Amino acid sequence: MIQHHPDSTLLAEYAAGSMSVGQSMGIAVHLHFCEQCRAQVRALNQLGGAMLDTQTPPATVEANALDKIFNRIDGEAPPPVSKPAPAASTSPRLKKTMPPLVAKLIGNPAELKWQRLSPSMKMTNLATGQSRCQVSLIKIAAGGRVLEHDHNGNEFTIVLKGAFSDHHGVYQAGDFLHNQPGEVHTPSATADTDCLCFTVLDAPLKFTGLLGRLINPFVRLSPS
Repeated sequence: MIQHHPDSTLLAEYAAGSMSVGQSMGIAVHLHFCEQCRAQVRALNQLGGAMLDTQTPPATVEANALDKIFNRIDGEAPPPVSKPAPAASTSPRLKKTMPPLVAKLIGNPAELKWQRLSPSMKMTNLATGQSRCQVSLIKIAAGGRVLEHDHNGNEFTIVLKGAFSDHHGVYQAGDFLHNQPGEVHTPSATADTDCLCFTVLDAPLKFTGLLGRLINPFVRLSPS
């Protein structure tokens, strides 16, 4: 059961279309899992429609918003470049279980370029056709930890598979986590299975501790 959700302000921004494309993707991925938040978005759209005296059926607005995101990806994402494919860390079988938006962004799993950030953590950036946010998949090995870090901006994290925990709680498939500057944590995957997350950043992470201070000069935001 989903325990962690976007707050009402984020849902209102999503429903109003005032959120960046990258962050809208994060909300849309959570909505795939969460009927409670889908109902809130429908209610917000219905209220907004009544206030604007429009005839747009509220039940179709969420789908239309997702269509706009798909069109943005198709229209602006650069064409794929033929390169030798690395070993796939996201299998075609797993892709079939992903939300439609994530599956579209993944494309051919064999062409994902995974970067190892630590012995227990890999990341691959996804091409989204926008320039404000870095949209990525993060894979944490079972029992693995992410280095302790703060946030220079907003970070949306949605669990796609497995689970991880920090000092605030445990996050499972569909759960949504929003971190902002001043919120420091050390995510750790549960011991029983790998954890796969969809993340959206509008500013680089700020790693803490001695090792973090050595890493930070090389940390850059990479929208694509």
